[in-house]
Amino acid sequence: MRRETRKQAGWISASISLLAALLFVPAPMAHGAVTLPTEPFGPCSVNAANNYCIESVSVQPVGLAAIALQWVATGGAGPAASKSEGVVAGRDLAGRWTAQGAFDGENYDGLFLDVKQANPFAPWIFADAKPTLSPGGAVKAANSATATNYSVNLNPDVAITIKLRVANFEPGVTFGVGTDGTVVFAQASGYNTIEFTGYPVKVPLAKSSRDCSGDVGVAAALVSQFNTIFVPKNDDKGYGIEGTTGRLYVGSNGICKLSTPTWVTATKTFSYKASGPKLKHSGV
Repeated sequence: MRRETRKQAGWISASISLLAALLFVPAPMAHGAVTLPTEPFGPCSVNAANNYCIESVSVQPVGLAAIALQWVATGGAGPAASKSEGVVAGRDLAGRWTAQGAFDGENYDGLFLDVKQANPFAPWIFADAKPTLSPGGAVKAANSATATNYSVNLNPDVAITIKLRVANFEPGVTFGVGTDGTVVFAQASGYNTIEFTGYPVKVPLAKSSRDCSGDVGVAAALVSQFNTIFVPKNDDKGYGIEGTTGRLYVGSNGICKLSTPTWVTATKTFSYKASGPKLKHSGV
């Protein structure tokens, strides 16, 4: 995998990738076609009969081959973090995706994929890659030693790929925190799959919703993160444009206004806004 480094103006940026021909006609929705489980997605290897689960996770440093990760439940064996600087153990996690050599040189030892329904009112899938720390085999969140309410930085030069089994879910648009995102949708025997690849990006994090309004909000921390929301097109609460393949992706590090793009019929263009709190003078 080749990645080109791009210089961006300012801290908040967004990109939209259109990887299919678009006819720009709203697609008809099937009412209530998608019903997501109320529980978070687990590894498919743990429950092969579940058609909403995580099939695979891999990481790929720039210029090197991809490394497939394995699921290790808390209490199991696995590699330790290479470094201990700047990291403390946070809340308990169910397990981690890890492999020997996958996190060499990092102060975290794996990834926990928090995949679940984004909110109770819409069948959108939220996937968040969280760094882990596993002292004594017990998997914990890897938090910053100087800002313990926040995760340590994910390596922005290592691509993360997640593949989800998603029953009858058909993606219409994918948006989230990351760069160089690509979406691959496939139909298998009896279920659909979504494979998403991208890189973490530094995000100015707001302490509260008040810091997302006006120009006075100041970021509480600047953290490299990677998370994604998949919105279906085969549901009345989804997002569909006739003629698309579901490979429309919007990536940004401005999480205050993060959402789907809006199609403007009059100008035949997409409208999208991204924003976030400003940084402190110290650069935090």
